[in-house]
This record gives sequence, C-alpha cells and structure tokens, in this order.
Amino acid sequence: MENTIEERLATLANYLYIGGEISLWGFGEDGELYYSTCPYEKDMLLFFKDRGCLAYALGRKEADTVPFIMSDKMGLLWVGEFADLSGSKMRMLVVLGPFFDRAMSVEEIDKGLRKVDAPLPTRGRFRDIFQKLPVLPAGIMNQYIRMLHYGITDETIEPGKFVFQSLDPAGNPQEDSEENRERLEHHFTEYERALGREGIIAQCIREGNLNYREIVDEENKWALPLDLDLGDPVREAKDTVLLFSDLCCRSAIEGKLPVKTAKEIQRKYIRRIERCSTISELMKTNRDLLEEYVTSVYEFISRDNTVSVPIRTCCDYIRSHFMEELDLKTIAKNIGYTEYYLSRKFQKEMGMKIWDYIKSVRLEYAKVWLVTTEKSIQEISEKMQFGTRNYFSRVFRDKEGMTPQEYRERARSIGRTEGAGKD
Repeated sequence: MENTIEERLATLANYLYIGGEISLWGFGEDGELYYSTCPYEKDMLLFFKDRGCLAYALGRKEADTVPFIMSDKMGLLWVGEFADLSGSKMRMLVVLGPFFDRAMSVEEIDKGLRKVDAPLPTRGRFRDIFQKLPVLPAGIMNQYIRMLHYGITDETIEPGKFVFQSLDPAGNPQEDSEENRERLEHHFTEYERALGREGIIAQCIREGNLNYREIVDEENKWALPLDLDLGDPVREAKDTVLLFSDLCCRSAIEGKLPVKTAKEIQRKYIRRIERCSTISELMKTNRDLLEEYVTSVYEFISRDNTVSVPIRTCCDYIRSHFMEELDLKTIAKNIGYTEYYLSRKFQKEMGMKIWDYIKSVRLEYAKVWLVTTEKSIQEISEKMQFGTRNYFSRVFRDKEGMTPQEYRERARSIGRTEGAGKD
C-alpha cells in the first residue's frame, strides 16, 4: 500500500534529525504550527515569524510546488515547500531548518544578533542555540532540498528550479518574480570553493555556452569548502559575489564581448550586490549575473555573419554536448542536414573538419581541469570522451606539443612563480 504524504513526511523528519540534526516543521495555511522536530522550537519559531520568513512562505500558498529558500540578516537559512494533504483540499507548509551555510564564530553570532536588534537579555541564549545549529554547505544543502521535494511530491527536481526570497527596498520579503526560474542556481560561495569550477564557468562564458547549467551542475560534485572568516556572513557573501563578477567580466571580454558592454554589466550588478541584505538575495543575484554574461557573449558571437546560422547551431550543439558521445548522424539530424552536406559545409566555413572541432572543444575544457583540479588524467580522458589515457595523451600532444601531465606541471609551475613574484 502506498504511503500517504503525512507518513512520508514523518519518515523524512526522523531521518533528517537522526542523520544531521536538521529540523522539519509543519504549518497550517493560517500559519498555525502543527509540529516540529526542532529542540529549540519556541526561540526559532520567534525568529522565523519576526523576520518575515513565515509571512513570505504563507504568501506562496497558491504558487507551484517548488522549494523556496529564505534567509534573514542574521544569516539563518530556511527552506519551505507546500504539500497537498491526503484526502483534503488543504495544503501544509513544510519547512526545513534553520541552518547556516558555514560555521559561525561567536563574534559573528553576536554581531548578527545586534544587527537584528535581538533583546539584550536573550542574546546569551540565542548565542548558545546558534552555535548548535547544523551547517550545510551549498552542495549538501541542495541534496537536502531535493530530498524534501521528493518526500513531498515523489518527484525529483534540479537546483535551477529553486525559488529565492528577496527583499523590496523597505526590507520586506517579496517574490522572486523572474519568469524563467529554470536558470542556474548554485550557491554563490561555491564559485570560490572550487578553482576547477571557476575555470569551467569562465570557459562557458568565453564561449557563450547556453548549456552552462548542466556543465556547472556536473562540476558541483567537486565543490570544495570556502574557509573565510570575515566576521559578517552577508558581507562575506557580497565580497564573494563581487569577486565572481570580476571573473565573469574578464571571461566575457576574453570571449570578445566589447569591454564597454562587459563593464556596464558588471557595474549594474555591483550596485545590485551592495543593495542585497540577505543570503537568498545574493544567491539570486549571483545566478542572474552568470546568466546575463553567458547570454550576452552568445548573442554577440551570433552576430558574426561569416558563419551561417546552421553551422553556428552545429557549434552550439557540440559545445552543449561535448561531454557526451557524439556522432555525425546525430549532429546532422539536429541541424537538419545530411551527414555529407554538413561535413562539407562545416569544413568550408570553419576551416576544419567537424571532428577536429569537437576535439578542440574537449581539449579546451580538459586544459581547465588539468590546471585547476586534481582529477586524474584517466578521469579527464573519460569525461571528455577520449576513452583511453594513451589516446587522450596522443591527441593532446598533437595539439599542445606536450603531454597532459607535462601541461599540468608546467602551468602550475608558472602559477607558483607568478604568485611568488607578487609577494
């Protein structure tokens, strides 16, 4: 017999708390608390209500069934989603949290409590509670959110569909009203957590690769923890996104986007970043920043009249599927040409055979991984569909004049020399 939604949520609540001391809450449509597994229920409920998160969540009652991420100036994070109750037209608000995205020092907690005007007599108690709250880095947070959604809907979901609470100029919660909610979302700090991921993102921007969501999602599996301690989680988040905006701007310019255009986009987002007051706002800003740079480069490249639309489409398809097995028949079918005609037309316009172009795209991404990750040569070879390490090394040597291992050692040696020269 199939379990009811209530039974599934009860099981999920037990697993969440036993496995990671992560609390689950259930609220009625009017905001009445039905249950919670939070050991600090009274105090955390106060924060959830007083900071506007509960009101924001209840305002999403009629929205699609997707997870939404909430936060406040303290840096607390919550995740909510509505569940349709069995045998009823009523919906229940299910909330996961609270948690932090990184460990908080006592000084940071005290500073945050002052920022939210917590009454002085309660600060000691809140400090003790906050030090015990779970810490969920971005990759782990995404996994728990997907678990929550599956427990509610019995369906899977990708992080790009998550919704983020944002604030209006008066500091009140408002809906993320972007029409295309399927843009990429990855926690802003992940861009600093993995040099390899930064390199892949930069390459996607240079190419105007509209398939960047899937490529970056793949790289998320190797995200590394960010270990900064600046005393203010929101300020730290802003600084991280500001750094990321510089990476995006430089990559777009390298992708031939006019400097003026790239800088104008960056200035617009710097102003937007500084206006953000919560982590969820910064998450959304970071997502939109990446989307705009990739789209802008793609649109600029598309204006090149020396390459026909079908061949540009062919190049786009290859760049979007370079980590998959590719064959001429499938590519030609997607373009609407015969294999013979596509091969002839591609070589005439691009000055190289289609298979050479595929190899060049794969080699560019392989070089990023060689320099910025600890992936083995064999792993990179497999990911880039070269098969054996020997074949990958032979193709790489033909193009770069050295083996993948030699390229890795040389690039890192140059990086260390440049770093030493700056000290």
